[in-house]
This record gives sequence, structure tokens and C-alpha cells, in this order.
Amino acid sequence: MYKESEFNNIITINGKKHIYNSMTKAYIKIHDDLSIREIVNKINNKEKNHLFFELIKYGFIIEKDFDEISLLEYGYNKTYFNTSNLNVVLVPALKCNFSCPYCFEKGYNIEENKKYFEILKKFSIINFKSCSNIQISLFGGEPLLKEKDLFDYLEFLSKLKEKYIFSLSSSIVTNGSLITEDTVKTLIKYSCRSIQITIDGDQKRHDELRKFVNDKPSYYLLLSKIEMILNLTKNTQNFTFILRINLKDIEEDEIMESLSNIDKKYRSRISILFRPIYNTKKYIFENKNSFEELKKFLDLGVELGYNVVKNRSFYKSCESCGDDNFYYIMPDLKLWKCIGDLSYEKACIGKIDDEGELNINSQNMIDWFNASNCFKERECRECKLLPDCYGGCILYKIK
Repeated sequence: MYKESEFNNIITINGKKHIYNSMTKAYIKIHDDLSIREIVNKINNKEKNHLFFELIKYGFIIEKDFDEISLLEYGYNKTYFNTSNLNVVLVPALKCNFSCPYCFEKGYNIEENKKYFEILKKFSIINFKSCSNIQISLFGGEPLLKEKDLFDYLEFLSKLKEKYIFSLSSSIVTNGSLITEDTVKTLIKYSCRSIQITIDGDQKRHDELRKFVNDKPSYYLLLSKIEMILNLTKNTQNFTFILRINLKDIEEDEIMESLSNIDKKYRSRISILFRPIYNTKKYIFENKNSFEELKKFLDLGVELGYNVVKNRSFYKSCESCGDDNFYYIMPDLKLWKCIGDLSYEKACIGKIDDEGELNINSQNMIDWFNASNCFKERECRECKLLPDCYGGCILYKIK
């Protein structure tokens, strides 16, 4: 016996009705007279056809006794409490050589610990030996202002991994201005899986928003840096270049101009990521860009030959959802689950002491877990988009 999936959603794309399944991410165009419920009734009466097997394959129809919610909850718990993988985001400083008005870190003064990397090495010796996979994400501020220290630390880890037998990879989010050929070669040496650089719309809008602290523009400089990176990584396996485009009142023609300014020969090796700019402590505005425009912008990118960044955060709303296997290490060596609002101390789950020992704030960790567990919420359990959302932004929810 069979039944319709709980996660089938009727949606409209370009004026045409579709059924979208949020569990499998599959969608099919439908005619007005197509009802999955009617198909289920027919197949339960032994009338199976080609359409039935397609609907089974993509999760629109499931066996009657199959419990989709339990599968989701199992996957969530398995991911949440997985301690074999550890993703540490290093934020050794909030300083930056750009002056973007919407920067969410603006207005916060966190004292830098002068022994940040020395203590970090002690912390790594104590904690990394129990993990199978370590990913070091370089963030800031502008992380390449600390390039020498960061690469010294990665060199330390490359030796430590031989002793404790764990795999090591890295990634970096940078404004791109300080990247050199040597920087790229060194990142690849330390198994860099991705480099992300941001462009804000066309040249005019970008140079208004993403300029140096001395007001110099950066648009054409970044385009040249992007091409340099792609030239140097053309034979690098398991590497992705991510071009992030921030949306603030941006029109389609601006997206077209930016994406067209990159040579066609590079585009198939670039994954694009669109993100709307949001209000911060120091930057409040009305953004006319909407969620509905994302498909239009993404379709344009694909049409021009780009790839699209795929969601890798299965069974969680975002990376901050993980238990103690994901966190930011801030300049003062405090650990944060999310740094979207640095005034909200409940997102801080502990601190590394001078000996490299991790002191956890248990109550904050418990509160974060309770906020991230969507399966306790009746509204979430009954929602047809639960596999896409998992309760949404944890920071927003816990606040």
C-alpha cells in the first residue's frame, strides 16, 4: 500500500503548476487534472504504470508505513552529534582594509589576544586527535591581514595530522584585494577546498559599497584577482571558486553586467551565490530585492555559463546548527556558534584558556541545542517545508 508524501508542495514556476517535494528536492510540472492522491488510490487498486514508478523514484509517493518525520529526525540527530568532523572558523581579528557600510562586525571592539596562534596550537594538540576530518575556515575581518600567522598555523597542522592521522582541508572567505600568486599556491598546498570573493552588482554600485578604507575603488582589481586565482587552480582537484553577489536594490541588468565582465573561459569553474544584504547594528535600510528574484538571477547565471552553489547543510538549517563540531574562534579566543550578532552573548559557548583547554558554557550550549531542535515544535513537525528549513535561523529563534 502507498500514500502521498507529507512533503509535497504545490508551487507555481513561470505561471505553470508544479509539485515540489522538499524531502527529495524533486519537482515535476503537472496538469490541472493531475492529482497524486487519485494516482495513489489507483495504484492501491493495483493499477501501476510508468508515472507511478517515476513518482516513487522521486519521493512523491511512499510506502504507507514509511515515517518521513522519523527519518528526518534521525538524520538530524546523527548529524548534530557527529564528532568525527570538526569545522573551526578562525577569526584572529575583525580588522579589514575595506570599509563596507553593511559589515555586521562594524561597531564591535574585541580585544585581540597576542598569543592567539600560540594558544591555538595547544588547543589543536588537545582536541584534534579525536577527529577524523578537520576543516579550517579562514575568516575575518580580512583574514589575509594575518596571512603569515595563518599559514604558519596551517603548516603546524600539516605536521600534526601526520602524527594524529586526521585529514586536513581549508577554505577562505576574503575580500580578495590582498591575494597574490604565492597566497593561492600556499592555500592549495594546505588543501584549500574553496575561495570566496564578493562582488556587489555592477562596477558603479560595487565601488560605492566595497571600497578600501581610503575610498579607492576595488571592482576591476577584484576581477583581475579572480582570473588569476582561476588560472592558478585550473588543475587543482576538489576546489571551488565561489563568487558571492550581495543584493541591495540590484536590478537584473546589473547582475548581467557583472557576470558578463568575467571571461567566458572561466565561467564553468565559478559557482555563484546570491545573498541579500540585511540590516545590522550600524546599517539600516529598505532592501527592495526579494526572495522571488533569486531564481531569475540564478537562471541568468546558468545561462551565462556559471555553476550555482548547492546547499551542503543537509539535516540542519545552517552550519551553526552543529553541536560542538562547528564554531568561530574569535580574536579573544572565545567560541561562538554564530557571529551574526556579536552583542548576543548566548551565541558564545565557551573560551579557550592560555593552556589550550576549552571551557564550555554549558547553559549556553544547552539553550542553543534547544533552539536548534525543530522536532520539538508542533508547527515545524506539521510544516511541508521542514526538510528545507529545519526551524530556520537559530540565532533569530533563540533571541
